[in-house]
Parts: sequence; C-alpha cells; structure tokens
Amino acid sequence: MTYKPQADVIKDGALVLADFNANMIDQAAGTASLRTLGTTATTAAQGDLVVYLAGAQTITGVKTFSAIPVFPSNTVTLANLIATGTRDATTFYRGDGTFATPTATSVLTVPAEQTTAYTVPGPTGDYYVRGNATSAAFQITLGTAVGGTGREVHIKRTNSGANAVTVGTTSSQTIDGAATYVLGQQWESVSVVSDGANWFVA
Repeated sequence: MTYKPQADVIKDGALVLADFNANMIDQAAGTASLRTLGTTATTAAQGDLVVYLAGAQTITGVKTFSAIPVFPSNTVTLANLIATGTRDATTFYRGDGTFATPTATSVLTVPAEQTTAYTVPGPTGDYYVRGNATSAAFQITLGTAVGGTGREVHIKRTNSGANAVTVGTTSSQTIDGAATYVLGQQWESVSVVSDGANWFVA
C-alpha cells in the first residue's frame, strides 16, 4: 500500500503544502514497515521529498514522519543563484552569474560653431566641429593623436566666400601624411581617425 502524508515545504521561495509518497511493505498481518529510501534499491528523483527512518519501522497507530528533500550532486545551490559583482542602474546581468558594466559607447561632442582659431580637446572623445570663417580664415587644430587610437573628429566649413577653414595638427603629426587639410568650399567637411600616432581621413 502507499502512505501519503503531507508536509509543509519551501519551494521557489514560497511555503507550499506538498504531498510525498512513501512505499509501505506488508510484512505480517497487522504490521507494515516504511522503506528507507536511499538505503535500499528504491531511489529518489531530483527534488523528491522522501521519509528517512532509522531501519524498519512498525506502524502501530498514528506516527509522525519528517520529510527532507533529496538533491543530486548537480543541484543548483543558493550560492549559484546569487550573482557576483555590483548590482545597480549602470550594470547588467550576464549568463555566467555576474553583473558587469557595459562597454562605454562613444558620445559625439558638438561644441558651438567656431569663428576663430580652435583646438579640439584630447586625446580622447569624438568631436563634430563647425568652422565659420566669414570674418577671416582660421585653423582648427586637432588634439594629439597619441593615446587616442580609434578617436574620430569631424570638421565642417559652413561659410561661403574665399576664407578657408584649415585643419591642422600638433607635435608634427600628420593628416594622410600632410601637415594640414584645407576646407576650401562652403559645406566641405573632413572626418579623421587617430591611429595613436597620426590622423587619417576616414
């Protein structure tokens, strides 16, 4: 026969009323013993609730049993459910159980339109610079390429007329091998990228 008591257990963080089955073996008229699972040929599946007894027990009335969960060696433990790292608004949860900070993406800085000589801040940060040489020609100087590998700077001339906007460098660095790059027409632009030593037109 099958003995089906009930026990309060915690499952997925909630208290629930759970049934568990215990195998009863008839030994003689009027008596029965409860098989001790885990110590006989009968086995328990992952997550089963089973009754453990110290040897064969004779049922002679009301008897209280304590149920304990059976977990295999590969059961997820509480430690595995707790992610490591800092959990806040700037991090995300990864599949390996850790919190990580996303790789920062480039933000394009757009300063006010320049009308006189201007040096692009550096050595990091991407920029979009507009130059208006209506009053007089002038130069926009790139910050150093050193320490800014992959950095992009975009420069655009907005004025009409003869006054050019010249793009220059520092520390004898070059733009495609040249010392300067001239924007000679209205709405002309150039985008340059640093390789960590010099600048190259994109």
